Amino acid sequence: MTDMTDKAPCAELDNIQAEFFVSPSGSDTNDGSHDHPFATLQAARDAVRLINSYMTGNIYVSITSGSYYVDNTFLFNESDSGTIGFDVIYRNLDGLGTAKFIGGNKVTSSWSAESRTGADADLPTAVEGKVYKTNVGTGIFLSN
Repeated sequence: MTDMTDKAPCAELDNIQAEFFVSPSGSDTNDGSHDHPFATLQAARDAVRLINSYMTGNIYVSITSGSYYVDNTFLFNESDSGTIGFDVIYRNLDGLGTAKFIGGNKVTSSWSAESRTGADADLPTAVEGKVYKTNVGTGIFLSN
């Protein structure tokens, strides 16, 4: 019988070239380390692109839990893939469904219930106090 401690470590763990971290509290000026994570997938993708031409092991991008607001189209292409038999792996660090990517910008202004006065005088009585509005500011473009 073979003792389980005699087995070689998992090959996947032996073949790590780099690992980058992404966190909603990070900054894209950081180095992407565990203690200094990036804020966006774009920054992590760009860091991977700098080193994946001649891979010596797998590259991991670990995404921590939280809400990530994405206001621009984000693209991957063939240059984001692994090379020389190694992989680039994007994974959720804290469990399935804990990292949420949300299209658009976070609305941070306060919300208030509307009443049937002023510009909202035509609000149906049945919904008074149940309709909320906020000021999103200028320079915001809404499209269908």
